[in-house]
Amino acid sequence: MKHLKQILSLLLVLSLLLCGVSAAEAGQALEAAEYLAELGVFRGSDDGYELDRAPTRIEALIMLLRLLGEEEAALAFTGACIFTDVPNWAACYVAYAYEQGYTTGAIHDPVRQRYLFDIGDANANMYLTFVLRALGYGSEDFRYEEAVEMADRLGLLPPGTDTKNFLRGDLALVSRAALSVRVKGQAYTLAEQLGLVSKAPAQNAASLSLTAATEDELYVRLNETLEAHMPMRLELQVTGALAELSTDELLELVLDCSCSWFHSVKAYSLPGQNTLTLEPTYARSALAWAYWTGLRSDHDSETYHSVQPLMAKAEELLLKLQGGTSLSDAELVRAIHDAIAEGAAYDADYDGTLNQEADGVLLHASGVCDSYSYAFWLLCRMAEIPCIRVAGDALGPHSWNKVAIDGTWYNVDVTWDDAAYYLNGVLTERVFHDYYLVSDETLSSDHSWMQYASMPQALWDSQAD
Repeated sequence: MKHLKQILSLLLVLSLLLCGVSAAEAGQALEAAEYLAELGVFRGSDDGYELDRAPTRIEALIMLLRLLGEEEAALAFTGACIFTDVPNWAACYVAYAYEQGYTTGAIHDPVRQRYLFDIGDANANMYLTFVLRALGYGSEDFRYEEAVEMADRLGLLPPGTDTKNFLRGDLALVSRAALSVRVKGQAYTLAEQLGLVSKAPAQNAASLSLTAATEDELYVRLNETLEAHMPMRLELQVTGALAELSTDELLELVLDCSCSWFHSVKAYSLPGQNTLTLEPTYARSALAWAYWTGLRSDHDSETYHSVQPLMAKAEELLLKLQGGTSLSDAELVRAIHDAIAEGAAYDADYDGTLNQEADGVLLHASGVCDSYSYAFWLLCRMAEIPCIRVAGDALGPHSWNKVAIDGTWYNVDVTWDDAAYYLNGVLTERVFHDYYLVSDETLSSDHSWMQYASMPQALWDSQAD
């Protein structure tokens, strides 16, 4: 039997070579397929793994369900499949995926009263979109046509992956790579989430390196790195336009790009080199979130004990706001905004450090704009609502937030909506919503900021009052 398997493997590699695939790439694809097969994630047919043909859309969809850990649920699904071109054996998979909103099919023909899934070949964009969804990335992170670029940044395209002529061999390479990538916002990998391997304890990376040539590339790579690792040190190598900046200019740009994570940062550079060593002081909200999610695990450290009261207060407040009921994201964001604004007063004097951190408004009911925006970020992130901080200018240096509700991004400036904010010298007695869920255009009337190409855009004002 072992001898037969070796012969079949050799024939498969030879068929890939005839397709123009190099020997190394053919071997890597086969190795990935066999590895995935042992885990029960990748399966062949009577003809073997068939790595030299394009995957079908049904095969791509089934792989998504396996990467989500939902194949058993799909097999047990008894709902009807509305797509008339899906074979009986696959009907439960497609019907389940449609019910969950993972797919909408391809064609709706109201004249003939039929829905078609399109059982033809899947391309790289389709499969990579599925993989990115399995890793927790959604429409707020990338567009369909950007799936290849996004996958490349996350390390989902091993050497030899062909995104132009996408075959089952490429599907195997991508799927194996995906298992080693961390789920968005979590300290564990996709393989650990699926229970294919035991979850390893989170490690606090001592040092990581990244390279950037443009402001937008720095914004993207820095935030992706911090989301997944929060290292103690970063070695930033700059090329292209960034290499023309002075150390002070580059440091200012780093602080702007990383304002959701860094409170401050020290930077060192060697003469004649385009490498900047960054030693960040993380915002206490970022540290609280990292411990709460398990991204950081050093629970015996001084840092953990320092932010534990903040983490506990944020969790307590979030549970209180949810009230044991299932609030929509829109309702919860409104509740978070109002709770911060009602519970704190703007004060720049009481403490020079904590009034700039989330501790200020959450633990001491007093702080400046940084405190408001860090607190809003922490509560939204703990509620699994996409949120970032934005640093800019509004009658002076200022910070606020962008938050995504049902895939649409808005601006929120809790500071300027504060119930205890002085308006024309008079202490107001209510929470304002003038700067709640507003568009970039509306906010730009009195706020300014650096809008990176990859920073979420707030294109509409909400109809909420």
